[in-house]
Amino acid sequence: MAEPDDELFLGEWMDGRRSREDLEAQVGAEAAEAYSTILKEVDTWTLPPVDKEAGLDRLRSLRNENPPAGKQVRMTPVRWAVAIAASVTLLVVGYFAFQGSGPTQYQTAYGETTKFTLPDGSTVTLNTSSMASFEEDTWKENRQIQLEGEAYFEVARGARFTVSLDENTQVEVLGTRFLVRQRENYLTVACYEGLVGVNSADGQDSLRAGSILRYDGDSLAIAEVEVLRPEWIINPGATSFKDAPLGEVLHALEAQYGVKVLAITGVDVSRPYSGSFVNSDIKLALRMVTEPLSLSYEEISDGNYRVY
Repeated sequence: MAEPDDELFLGEWMDGRRSREDLEAQVGAEAAEAYSTILKEVDTWTLPPVDKEAGLDRLRSLRNENPPAGKQVRMTPVRWAVAIAASVTLLVVGYFAFQGSGPTQYQTAYGETTKFTLPDGSTVTLNTSSMASFEEDTWKENRQIQLEGEAYFEVARGARFTVSLDENTQVEVLGTRFLVRQRENYLTVACYEGLVGVNSADGQDSLRAGSILRYDGDSLAIAEVEVLRPEWIINPGATSFKDAPLGEVLHALEAQYGVKVLAITGVDVSRPYSGSFVNSDIKLALRMVTEPLSLSYEEISDGNYRVY
């Protein structure tokens, strides 16, 4: 809402005694644009036809029935402008409210995690280098979360929503604990409790508690999961995998440390890896991934590594 000084200033601007640049300096560029947009719209309004004589007769009749009491004030042109400006201020407030505040968004940088609560009481823990967003104001009508990266969900009893990874891939949930991870072409969905449904361009799959789905862009596999929660939830100092494709593990290293890890031609990135790497030392983490697979690594430039 504009302050009284702003309203007087708006009246002068509407009266042509202040420029657009003056207005922006007084109320800011965004508000000035909104005022201009509203006034342009008001200029297009068309009043319905009015019977002037009938209106005057009705006004005289009302004045005779209810004579004015107290002081009468004549509105000067400036006061008219101020009154209109106050009305425009209300319109602008409504305009901004109509526009809404946009989606609620959470994001983590390399090596960070964060936890937040959805409007229905469910909790979401974002892993490193991930982002989640949802429309809090319209949650009851649109129970959908946009996810990039990896997140662990604990769904409140009776709650139901959809996690969208892209236009073709959604995870539907009902009273469960589950993980969703998408790094490059690798998709992992693990169900620890309850039931989740995975809808993608390749079809639909249902996961019950204790199962994990993996898709590497070419093939899909469902296996058993032996833990009750992701390892990075239980032990934030490490990231663990069981029978995960090496390519997925290398992408997880990139997300954790903000580096590039490339496998040279001849290294089978579909080869399964079971184990973990630390989240605090990139070189130790690379050793923990490569040595069990009889592979090696080298740093080819700052922040760039090659696995061979």
